[in-house]
Amino acid sequence: MRLKDRRQDELHLEYNYSSGNYKEIHYKLNLTLTQELGLELEDRYSLKEGLNIEAVYALVYRAQCWSVRLEYVDRPLDRSLAAIFTLTGLGEQRRPQPTFR
Repeated sequence: MRLKDRRQDELHLEYNYSSGNYKEIHYKLNLTLTQELGLELEDRYSLKEGLNIEAVYALVYRAQCWSVRLEYVDRPLDRSLAAIFTLTGLGEQRRPQPTFR
């Protein structure tokens, strides 16, 4: 299920399962803070094991031809913090990106 509003805030929610293998809930929330700044929250939770598989928290700044993403990822056996710089058209697949308004 995907919901989107006029500001381009977006909620994506899904339930994944494979008989006997896994049952997961996955959500991703993109929030528009300002025209250039956005917040992204993502979580994957295993219903079968009763634990978070992965949580991602990111603050994204988008300029006209570049962006920077500050990201914290929390997994059961691993945590990471990253700053990711992107020049538009280099180092990324071109796909529709949320426009923060």
